[in-house]
Amino acid sequence: MSEQPVSNSRFHFSLQTLLIAMTAFAILCGFAAILPVALTQLVIGAIWIVAASLFVTGLFFGDGDERAFCIGATLALSSMWTGPGGRFMMGIHAIFDLLLGGLNLPQSVVLWFDLGVHVLLVLVNGWLCMRARAFFQRNEKASKEANSGD
Repeated sequence: MSEQPVSNSRFHFSLQTLLIAMTAFAILCGFAAILPVALTQLVIGAIWIVAASLFVTGLFFGDGDERAFCIGATLALSSMWTGPGGRFMMGIHAIFDLLLGGLNLPQSVVLWFDLGVHVLLVLVNGWLCMRARAFFQRNEKASKEANSGD
């Protein structure tokens, strides 16, 4: 008899996991709605500083894909402090208001929404830099092979 290959994945989807994650997310949203804005800004600022520190450390000590991810994440993280980053968030808010009919959400919820958009942008940009690194390395390898055949 042949044995089935065992998956090394740590995460296995189950309905129980989904329900626990959704419940945790609902509880976090509830806390986000009742927290004072000043406390929300303090917590989000602390998260931002810790994330920036981790990515900058990865720039120096990471290798390969880890370093490429940290480069992309750091660029996205730091771009939010620039004019184009601010305009990007204004556009996100405009789309959000258009889709949901201009809900009047508490300021603390809007701040958490902004953090979620930033985290998504950081993750996507980091992933794109990893893909770009792989692309350039493939092209460099193909170029070297073509030149060595001459």
